[in-house]
Amino acid sequence: MVDADWKKQVSISPITGLVFNPKDDDEKRGMCTLKVKNNSAINLVFKVRVTTPDNYAVKPNIAIVKPASEYKILIALVPPLDSEQETLAMKKDKF
Repeated sequence: MVDADWKKQVSISPITGLVFNPKDDDEKRGMCTLKVKNNSAINLVFKVRVTTPDNYAVKPNIAIVKPASEYKILIALVPPLDSEQETLAMKKDKF
């Protein structure tokens, strides 16, 4: 049974949008982390979908988050951004 007030049971951060690491950090270039927190007393299942799956690697893209715990999802650009034109096109992508 799904509670009608599910937004209190799940926290996602960042809320406003994803910010990928700049080009000068070679190890984590083009990567960011999305956090899903389960505030409920039951298991939570999530799946991440993206409008342009060829441009992103999402690990893991599906998982179970145990009660009162947090799960980190790594999102990487494939390939990492090299031009300003690609950056502008990326702003239209949705998760």
